[in-house]
Amino acid sequence: MSQDTLSWLDSRLLVEALETDEPAILQDFYTLFLQQVQELQQQLDTFSTPYDAEDLRLLAHKLKSSARTVGALALGEQLDALERACLQNSSQATLEAMLAVTRQASAQTELAVQDWLDAHAD
Repeated sequence: MSQDTLSWLDSRLLVEALETDEPAILQDFYTLFLQQVQELQQQLDTFSTPYDAEDLRLLAHKLKSSARTVGALALGEQLDALERACLQNSSQATLEAMLAVTRQASAQTELAVQDWLDAHAD
C-alpha cells in the first residue's frame, strides 16, 4: 500500500487500540501525539548533509509505532521507509529525498491531528 492511498489520520484505529471512544481520552492521546509530531518536525529540520543514517533511523523508528497506533498511517509508512533506507545504507541523495517526503508527511499529519482536535474541542 503506497503512502498516497493511506489516510493522514484514521481515528478509528486509536479507538480500536484503546477500546474506547471517550472524547477526553482520545484528545489526550492526540494532543500528546501532536507534540511528538511537532518535535519530529523540529528534529528533521536539524538534519543536513552529510546525513547520519543511524541518527535518522533512530528518529524514524522512535515515532513509527506511535503514528500507526493513532491512525497516522501515511506517516507511519513513510517513517518505516526512511528507517529501511537508513538500514540499507542508501546514498545521501536518497536520504535527502526521503527526508523531504518525511517532512511533508509529518506536516500533513500535524494538520490532520490539529483538525481532529479542533473538531472535538470542548
